[in-house]
Amino acid sequence: MEGSKATTRRILLIDDSEDLREIYYVTLSAIAGLEVLLADSGQAGLSIAQQERLDAILLDVIMPDMDGVVVFHQLKSNPATQTIPVIFITARTHAEDRQHLLSIGGKAVISKACKPQQLAMQVVDLLNEI
Repeated sequence: MEGSKATTRRILLIDDSEDLREIYYVTLSAIAGLEVLLADSGQAGLSIAQQERLDAILLDVIMPDMDGVVVFHQLKSNPATQTIPVIFITARTHAEDRQHLLSIGGKAVISKACKPQQLAMQVVDLLNEI
């Protein structure tokens, strides 16, 4: 699998905030060298995840209509998407919130309060562990 690390990694960012999608897109593609697909809702993210080959999904927890936990459970119940690692991104910083997201199967939880460059480095580190 050593050769696969040399290829560009593809991630899907699901976040309802247009501003954050733009910031994360630029940061993750320019700094981390990732191919980033974008979804503005849980439903759009589910559709993209079923159609594309992804190395991971960055999933916002708090979204209207379908929150990140609901999206996560739908991803994990679908054979086409159940093996894609999910990294939650959230504004919630309480330890119990983070622990809950990890306990249901999230690979990691990244705070939205971190600087974009830190987010990019954390995502790259996590992809190297997956």
